[in-house]
Amino acid sequence: MRSDFQQIRLIYKRRVPGEDWEHMDYPVTLLSQPCNFGGQRQWFACPARGCGRRVALLYAAAEEYF
Repeated sequence: MRSDFQQIRLIYKRRVPGEDWEHMDYPVTLLSQPCNFGGQRQWFACPARGCGRRVALLYAAAEEYF
């Protein structure tokens, strides 16, 4: 994992059983939301294709992305 401005970059290898290792390297955008009593709350933008929802946690899944 590497951090950039307003995003983190996930860098890892994954392998589907019976196939070769695949190098993964993609950004996950960080979203900022103001809190009611001051400060900011940070969220991840879901990296799944077509999603982009605001989420607090990223989970490893059988699909291509977290």
